Amino acid sequence: MLQVLLADRFKLNFHHEMKQLPAYALVLGKNGAKMKARTPGDGGPGFRLVFQGARLPGRNASIGQLAFVLQAQVLDRPVLDKTGLTGNFDFDLS
Repeated sequence: MLQVLLADRFKLNFHHEMKQLPAYALVLGKNGAKMKARTPGDGGPGFRLVFQGARLPGRNASIGQLAFVLQAQVLDRPVLDKTGLTGNFDFDLS
């Protein structure tokens, strides 16, 4: 709606094109996932995903949340989740 309004009122033209940009992709290794999957009612700690120096302990966190935190706080380009893993996990990254 905004584009239509701008085109009508200010006679702006828009051009859309696909462009490849560098990105990081989280993928599974050849041996598969080694993270501990969380199950409902397991009594483990709640969600936590905060850097502690060079460590990133994740508790009850999804891979999508991990990708978001890596992109927002560490890396200089988008981080994509290509693992296909669903659910939440406990993990420790160093």
